Amino acid sequence: EEKQAAPEAIPGSLFLFLSSSVPQETLQAYMRDLSLVESLPVRAVLPGLPMGLDNLRENQGFFSRILQIAPACRTGPDHKCPWLPVPLHIDPILFTRFGISAAPALLYELGGNHWLIQGDAGLATLVELLARASESPALQQLSLRLRGSH
Repeated sequence: EEKQAAPEAIPGSLFLFLSSSVPQETLQAYMRDLSLVESLPVRAVLPGLPMGLDNLRENQGFFSRILQIAPACRTGPDHKCPWLPVPLHIDPILFTRFGISAAPALLYELGGNHWLIQGDAGLATLVELLARASESPALQQLSLRLRGSH
């Protein structure tokens, strides 16, 4: 699919809080949405490695399942499946700082204030709800751009 041009700069920070308990199909949809709009100002965050530090193979499998462009693709010795270019950040401190206890959640922080929307909804819907709550025209534009990318 074609990437959309970068939206206008959004003041503040947007964090998409995720966890391995979110259904795989939902995580894949978020990753697709994040990959469609160039320079999307949303930082996807996990509280830790899904399978812990001692299970690197299982962690790689988890990331492969949610980031592969074609989820049915199987990497082999002579074939690597392409991944979506979406950075995922491991940051348990952010979860603690904002009191995030359930995922998915989208948080908008601006000037010492923050707004939080939790629930299993599409990224465009979460951004639209945050735009209304924060009265942010820039977030409203981002929501429209996300809806236009499908």
